[in-house]
Amino acid sequence: MKAAKAIIGYVRAIYEVARENQNEARYLEQLQQIAANVERQLLALVDNPAFAPEEKEAVLKAVAAHLELDKPMTAFFILLSQHGRLRHIGDIVELYRQMLYRAQGKRLMQIHSATELLEQSKQRIVDTFRQLSSDKLEVETEVDPELIGGIRVQIGSRVYDGSVRGRLEHLRAALLQTS
Repeated sequence: MKAAKAIIGYVRAIYEVARENQNEARYLEQLQQIAANVERQLLALVDNPAFAPEEKEAVLKAVAAHLELDKPMTAFFILLSQHGRLRHIGDIVELYRQMLYRAQGKRLMQIHSATELLEQSKQRIVDTFRQLSSDKLEVETEVDPELIGGIRVQIGSRVYDGSVRGRLEHLRAALLQTS
């Protein structure tokens, strides 16, 4: 998250608006919608000086209407574009989610596995890690074939790596140290 210093003020501002409107979770969903729908073509358009600011704003308003964004979120979307921050929407979503979860006493638990996990296996992993954390855990899963086998779990900044790839990297590091 390289752009954190540049975007933290924006994230705090939209989070405050969300709190005032009691729409924190809805705004997270809308930020995720923006992130899922902002593509290179849109970024190229908003960064292109050949288009007038009014034209760019009209396109952004049309996208916001298509996504059914609330009025404050539409204004935020346009503001990000005007200030050249739209390209950081993924980081903005992540920082916003962290703020929201912190306020709710939650932590994000990301489970990366080499193959799709069965629901029973996922539940056992979650139950095991719930014993290590006093916070409520919000769980996301992701398939990452590069792990080769096993799982990697991340809760906040702590990573538990039980993947084959992680073990191979650890073995490689150990072998390099001894030579």
